[in-house]
Amino acid sequence: DGHLEFASGSESAQISVAENDVARGEFAMSFDRLELEEGDELSITFTRLLPTGAFGAVENAQRLVKQLSENGIKKTSVTHTTSNSTPLYRVRVGPLSGVAEYDQLIADMTALQITDMRLIFEPARITSERPST
Repeated sequence: DGHLEFASGSESAQISVAENDVARGEFAMSFDRLELEEGDELSITFTRLLPTGAFGAVENAQRLVKQLSENGIKKTSVTHTTSNSTPLYRVRVGPLSGVAEYDQLIADMTALQITDMRLIFEPARITSERPST
C-alpha cells in the first residue's frame, strides 16, 4: 500500500491507498470542513472514472456518448458545470471496477483515436471514526 497526504486548513491526514491506483490515476479531494484529531480514522471510498471529453455544447457531448455506445462502451455519463460562466459538459466513462477494466477501456478508446485520457478518483463515500475512550 502507498499513502496519500492531504491537508485542509490546519488539519492534515494520511490515507492508505493501493500503489497501482496511485500510479494509474489522479486524486483530487476538497473538504469544506475537516476536523481530525490524532488517532481518528478516516475512510474514503473512491469511484474510478475516465474523462473522455469536455464540450461547450451538450449536443457534442451527446454525440461522443453515442459514438462510445455504438462501440461497446456503455457506462457513460454527462455532467454539467460552468467554467468562467461558460457551460461545460463533461463526458466520463465509469465507474470502473479496477485495473483490468481500465486497461481494456484504454485499448478500446485508443482504437477510437481517443488518446488524451487519465484515470481520476472521486470520493464516493467519506466516513470518520473517533476511537472510544
